[in-house]
Amino acid sequence: LKQAGPRGGPAIKKACVVCPSSLVSNWEKEFRKWLGRERIRTLAVDPKLEGIPAKIKDFHTDKLHHVIIISCEIILLTLSKEILPLPRIYRPC
Repeated sequence: LKQAGPRGGPAIKKACVVCPSSLVSNWEKEFRKWLGRERIRTLAVDPKLEGIPAKIKDFHTDKLHHVIIISCEIILLTLSKEILPLPRIYRPC
């Protein structure tokens, strides 16, 4: 999707992979294995580290990283605090 969009250019600029927290590092390793570090840069948000809200906010304006890998738990936490701007249909009721 980043390279082969419908009009020849990228269909997306950034992507978000949401997975269980135990698989965040696995997803990051798979991206590195198949695409390398230069083609697509990933930002894995580790639930054990501090500064998660700042990392998520910075991802939106960051030109370096193309994919954010984040756990379901962090998504729910950030949505409750309205840190991650998602369309209304994705917000929990």
